[in-house]
Amino acid sequence: AEKFIIFAKDGGISRQVYINKTYNFETLNKAIQILGKVDIIFDIGANIGTTCITAIKKKFSKTAIAIEVDNENFELLRQNIILNKMEDKIKSFNAAIGYKQKKIDLIKNKNNFGANYTKNSNDFKKKNKVKVIHLNKFDKFTKKKSLVWIDVQGNEANALLGSTKLIKKKIPFVIEFWPYGINRAGNKEKLIIQLIKFKFFIDLKSK
Repeated sequence: AEKFIIFAKDGGISRQVYINKTYNFETLNKAIQILGKVDIIFDIGANIGTTCITAIKKKFSKTAIAIEVDNENFELLRQNIILNKMEDKIKSFNAAIGYKQKKIDLIKNKNNFGANYTKNSNDFKKKNKVKVIHLNKFDKFTKKKSLVWIDVQGNEANALLGSTKLIKKKIPFVIEFWPYGINRAGNKEKLIIQLIKFKFFIDLKSK
């Protein structure tokens, strides 16, 4: 079974892993039941690695690209990759996924480390500036059977805007839909425009 080092003070994903030994597994399992096993999963907003590591451990995917914006989460992600002996199967990157390659603010949540979110700002004096990269940059890693998994706290529209090459390849995307986060980011209309590019939609939370 997969193993995870977790944050003792995190009331979000780490807490769920401590209690349930897993996080969001039912959604991942349902996606794979629909799509079948894949060659690579792009885990955007990977946090400490619960999705990508579990996907490989359960043989849902052969390899993964894990992208996490928060430095502390990213460090634990790397440690968990090593703990599960997956250095040759998971490539990890410390960045935010968007469509404009620049630096933006990372707003941290002290109680839920998975609830950190990014925000545009012209205040260059802020300490938590993070770099933004396009998911298109990882197009070369796509395989015949790929899956993009996005959980970026309301910034899904920006992630999709930078994913045009993968969308054109008709790669399936699993996207978190969180109205509060989307409205907070002011991305509702932008997200709707991006979602029109997809032909089919399945609600993985439906019974």
